[in-house]
Amino acid sequence: MLKSKIKSAFYGALATTLMLPFQMAQAQTLSESMQGLVDASTTGTKLVFVVSALIGVALMIAGGLQLKKYADNPQQNGIAKPMIYLLAGVLVFSVVATSETMEETLFGGVSDNKAIELETIE
Repeated sequence: MLKSKIKSAFYGALATTLMLPFQMAQAQTLSESMQGLVDASTTGTKLVFVVSALIGVALMIAGGLQLKKYADNPQQNGIAKPMIYLLAGVLVFSVVATSETMEETLFGGVSDNKAIELETIE
């Protein structure tokens, strides 16, 4: 069941990506073409965030179910598998919250209020 949901999310992202050339073909000028690219990348980013949040929730639920199996019969089921599911779910779910921090770390800050101008330092 989880595999079919992941496949459907992947195919939805693929369909959105394939619609990008259609949006670009309708542009008349280079600036319209670039604006279409920016709009499509923003939409794609939102899609990735939604899909990652859904996958994270699904992994956390699966980890909770595995943890219940461990609580019912600790001799038959190990604790490692539920903890891995829970940790992976939290990490995938938190991509949405940490993406701005990762972007600023990798590519530098983009807002003016965080930068220090050398002329203002005395």
